Amino acid sequence: MAEEARAWFEAEGVEDDIYGGVLYFLGEHEEALRVYEALLAETPEDDSDLYPRLGMAGALAARLGDEDTAREYDARLEALEERRFSLGGPTANRAVIAVGLGELDRAVDLLEEAFELGMGYSLWLRHAPELAELQGHPAFERFMEPRG
Repeated sequence: MAEEARAWFEAEGVEDDIYGGVLYFLGEHEEALRVYEALLAETPEDDSDLYPRLGMAGALAARLGDEDTAREYDARLEALEERRFSLGGPTANRAVIAVGLGELDRAVDLLEEAFELGMGYSLWLRHAPELAELQGHPAFERFMEPRG
């Protein structure tokens, strides 16, 4: 199905976040990074798409072995957490970068911090390809346990 989605996006000439995610899922990290960086170039600083685009670009850079660029995206997200009403969004997307860097314990710590800052539970935590390595990780499974 992902190949069919890719074919549709390419036939239609659409390069958006969903297309970037399809490429990520297919393991086409260089092309996915190109898509996210192009989207970031036209994303205003106050756009709600900024956080996930920075997170995905950082995770992709990490997966491509460019740790310096991944950490630059992480630093941008960390600075954005200071904004009013960010509700943990930047911090949750820093967790995506941490997973890309292979820093799974740090990723869980960042998700816990994001929840403390106001991020709500989302199915994204269980089903996003960019967080797949967290599934089964003991700290993540403890984090995901229901809380009273």
